[in-house]
Amino acid sequence: MEDIDRRSTFVLGLAAASALVFAGAGVAEASVGDETELAKGVKVKILGEGPAMIPGFKKVQLKDVTYQPGSSSPEM
Repeated sequence: MEDIDRRSTFVLGLAAASALVFAGAGVAEASVGDETELAKGVKVKILGEGPAMIPGFKKVQLKDVTYQPGSSSPEM
């Protein structure tokens, strides 16, 4: 835990924000409670959505991704 400083926290936050921007590029719009199957054994369920605290974004979504044993996510 002592290895984490302000610089590494900033880099991790920037990486998380970048992941939010690029993660939804190939996924179709769905409403809260909808469950979609990305690949065989990989399901995504939208648990909720609300206003974003990130500048430039109106809303954020909380998603639950479930992998069955032996399954993998599709290549993008």
